[in-house]
Amino acid sequence: MSIGLWGLVILAGLLAQFVDVMTGMGFGVIAGSLMLATGLSPVVVVATVNLVKVGNGVLAGLSHWRFGNVRREWVLPLAIPGIAGALLGATLISHLSEDTVRRWVSVLLLALGGLLFARFLLRGREEMPVLGILSACDSQAEGARLSEDEHPRGGWSLVGIGFLAGLFNAMSGAYGPFLTTLLLLTRGGSPRYIIGTVSCVELFVASASAIGLLRALGSYGFPVELPIALWAGGVIAAPCGAYLCRHLPARVLEGLVGATVVSLNLWSVLRAFG
Repeated sequence: MSIGLWGLVILAGLLAQFVDVMTGMGFGVIAGSLMLATGLSPVVVVATVNLVKVGNGVLAGLSHWRFGNVRREWVLPLAIPGIAGALLGATLISHLSEDTVRRWVSVLLLALGGLLFARFLLRGREEMPVLGILSACDSQAEGARLSEDEHPRGGWSLVGIGFLAGLFNAMSGAYGPFLTTLLLLTRGGSPRYIIGTVSCVELFVASASAIGLLRALGSYGFPVELPIALWAGGVIAAPCGAYLCRHLPARVLEGLVGATVVSLNLWSVLRAFG
């Protein structure tokens, strides 16, 4: 692998992991798109991204855990059905057209992102002030946010959401956009806990997806230096993104997630139906 390709793949890993840790989504879409632009085979790109998700999942999960962004009671209800969904998705993808899967998954994600962004824009009530990076944390505001997180509003069960997210991850690589968006729309609470928990759980689902992809590749020539370079970029970005996720206002994070989902999927939908 040339020095130039090394640099481009490291940059792809850095940008993709920074966005993923900040918003709970986007690593596969961003890294995959940038790597495909270099002329690499789509099969190799997909396998590389899912392998690196395992390593980056450890980094992102530990970073979010360190900064107190993970809801521990959500981890197993999301992870176990997510693994089952990933294994089922790996089986289904072999019987469906890749174009068909990509088209309709992009439509679904675009719709979810649009709903979330509209909720961000039209929400009537004001969030309590959240102090930024350069200010000390106000204890009363923090207590109010924690109280809200202890009583999330009802919605889909975590088991069902986790299963669907694992299924879509195996079929499209879109784990974070689906899971993060559904949790924000249905469970409520502070976005930083949802984003942190998703980043932690993704490790387990990505592992199941990676196993299925490697088995599908079989004897296909796989360049092991690609996941190493992509992972190296993620090492730099994970702690920085987790720190900012803790300190940015909740309403800003929610709007950022919605805008990210829309922007990542709008072009795919237009290209698929254009």
